[in-house]
Amino acid sequence: MARLMILAGIGFCVVAAWVLSGMGERRYRRFLCFLGMVLLISEIWKQWVLTTRVYNGNYNVWYFPFQLCSLPLYLCPVYGAVPERWRRRIDIFLMDFTLMGGIAVFIDQSGMQYPLAALTAHSYLWHFMLIFLGCLSGFRFVAAGHGESLRDGLRRFTRSLPIWAAGVVIATALNVALWPLGEISMFYISPFEASTQIVFRDIAARFGIAAGNIAYLVVMVIAAALFHLGWSLVRACFWKRPRTVG
Repeated sequence: MARLMILAGIGFCVVAAWVLSGMGERRYRRFLCFLGMVLLISEIWKQWVLTTRVYNGNYNVWYFPFQLCSLPLYLCPVYGAVPERWRRRIDIFLMDFTLMGGIAVFIDQSGMQYPLAALTAHSYLWHFMLIFLGCLSGFRFVAAGHGESLRDGLRRFTRSLPIWAAGVVIATALNVALWPLGEISMFYISPFEASTQIVFRDIAARFGIAAGNIAYLVVMVIAAALFHLGWSLVRACFWKRPRTVG
């Protein structure tokens, strides 16, 4: 039953993203900013409940909101304020990294379980939102209406890497700076303890924490690149190249 509900939730996100993907650019910018504010408000609520209800007024830095799946919280509210070239980078990041992260978390759902049912529901809804955002950006990419070569696709994908790299640098800085306050593993790449992610925790146990972290980052980029190539293939197969007028 739980798996069916998850599949139904993912299906709903995909269909909703498809239906809304045809909105104009101006409306799209406003919509992403609105969704960003929804994410922000819901995250503030989560942090408040964790601190006041679960940890009796003590803040647990483990739940600081800066995982890969947290980045839309920071990107979407400013989407309409950044230059167009950076909006395109955010779009690519959402349809590749965010969609990949939103789907991958359902492979190992242990990190989505909380002592309170409301927090667990929030976690599931959050990741459904990520799938919706990723599909919305992806469908708009497909609607651009022309195919691209493998090389062009990979080149376009690399435009999102500065956002990812900035996230990795900030996550590492937070892991080091906040470690004295308690266990913390932003992006699951803490230099002080092994990753809790399946497969990579085994790599860390056998070859060391650094090896596990590097493997995790490499696989993250490869997986996101595959998502981008998938979107490129869909665009090439289902949309005709636009005719040149004149």
